Amino acid sequence: MSIIILLILIPLGIVDLIRGHYTAGGFVLVIAVVLIFNQISPRKSANYLFPICCSISIVAFCFLYTLVTGGVGKIGFLWYFTFPLFTLLLLGSKRGVVASLLLLSLSIIFFAAKVNEGATLYFTLPRRKEKEDGE
Repeated sequence: MSIIILLILIPLGIVDLIRGHYTAGGFVLVIAVVLIFNQISPRKSANYLFPICCSISIVAFCFLYTLVTGGVGKIGFLWYFTFPLFTLLLLGSKRGVVASLLLLSLSIIFFAAKVNEGATLYFTLPRRKEKEDGE
């Protein structure tokens, strides 16, 4: 499964770098490097929990970044909703819920503190156009 993900992530990271999205491309390539490490490391030792926690931490930071900035195309918040699925699948129910709640609390703290307002994306609902008298 990770090999298929690597075959998708590496070209997407390179495309992001070519298009000038250096931060997003860098995150994607860092995640690809961590996945490569995760393919090699557990085979040498029986410790599977450390590579999984390392991967989830990096993905959580990437998802938090895309939530705050909007990501490429302003759809970063959509990726945020897939995080509980990954954590529950990789860590199990108890640890997955803890990791998901930790990411949720970090995002709530960030938006509540209004840290670095110039970099955050503001989510607004579209306004309805009021009907004019002639219509």
